[in-house]
Amino acid sequence: MGLKGADKLLQTAELATSNYCGALSPYEGPCGDWSKPFCYSTKPQNILNDPTKYRRYVERNYLIRKLEVDSFVDSNGPLLERFHNSNKKLFLLGRSEGAMTASRYYHPALHSRLAGIILSGTACESNYFVSCARNARICDGQCRRSIPILALVGQDDKYFSSNDFSVSYKVASAPNGYGGPITGNCRAALTQQQFPQSTVVVFEGSPHSIMYTHDNALRSVFADFTAEPQSAEPNPPRWKSLQRGGCSFTGGVHTCDSLDSAPPCQSDYSKPNSATPWRNLGVVRGCAARNEGCTALKGDHQTTKHHGKHHRKEAETKPFSQNIFSAIVSFLMLGASMYGIVVGIRKVEAAMDSSDHVTLDEEQQI
Repeated sequence: MGLKGADKLLQTAELATSNYCGALSPYEGPCGDWSKPFCYSTKPQNILNDPTKYRRYVERNYLIRKLEVDSFVDSNGPLLERFHNSNKKLFLLGRSEGAMTASRYYHPALHSRLAGIILSGTACESNYFVSCARNARICDGQCRRSIPILALVGQDDKYFSSNDFSVSYKVASAPNGYGGPITGNCRAALTQQQFPQSTVVVFEGSPHSIMYTHDNALRSVFADFTAEPQSAEPNPPRWKSLQRGGCSFTGGVHTCDSLDSAPPCQSDYSKPNSATPWRNLGVVRGCAARNEGCTALKGDHQTTKHHGKHHRKEAETKPFSQNIFSAIVSFLMLGASMYGIVVGIRKVEAAMDSSDHVTLDEEQQI
């Protein structure tokens, strides 16, 4: 099945985060020969060699992720309740394997407090990554149908797209395969399962890792959704990230270009591409520093890239109330690293103890 191992599993504090364009690998060394900690490589031939065993494998893999998130939710009830009672926004965000987990996962203590769900790099459908169609259901069929959902995927995703080169397509098309029909995005599932407050975006020409080619477009959509999750719908009229040239809307799906003439990262991912400015068309809320004046950044916000740092170039700013700013966003992130990571929750909890404001410095903003 392609199971391999790495030299060492890194602790969260050991993850290299200084390079915005770098890979956040949870391992020290490559995913190479058989050893522990386990890692794996997804290839159609490995899946089709024994589809029954692989379906058991992916289901057990999901169970590990589910138990990880269960543990977090069950251990942090008071923290989640504080977000709920103070009108803070809490989102469940999953990326790649984490998106599969976030799509399927349900816990009443978490979902009753969520402002929305963000799924990046998955298709929410019956494919090689779930054991059967029933197990592809969003929230296991249990969450409220009014929950806002943002689903994002690359048009040329090698795992989940409807292209004939994707793993999902090859496994579903094989005589001994499983899954299908393969649509390549979450729209069919969201419509069939009756989630009206859902927005689906396919990034034109993007591979599985969207940020390396469509970073500005991706962050613009994030900004609009997190600012006003209740405005999510198949074609949200106020989202400047989607209501622009370079985006089209057909069949409940937005297809968008990258916003830029050059990719945001250099080809070897060693550092950001200085020729491509940081841009954001969506709504961003934030403060420059704790207890200072707050601004809502709207319109085409641009910065330039220089050695991995942001430098604000121009922005239209408007003041907004402390009550709005108190609706700060924190994400429970489930990453492709196969390990659940909680980002910013403890920092936000500490800040809530000492201030009416919770602020993110520039490097932490979306």
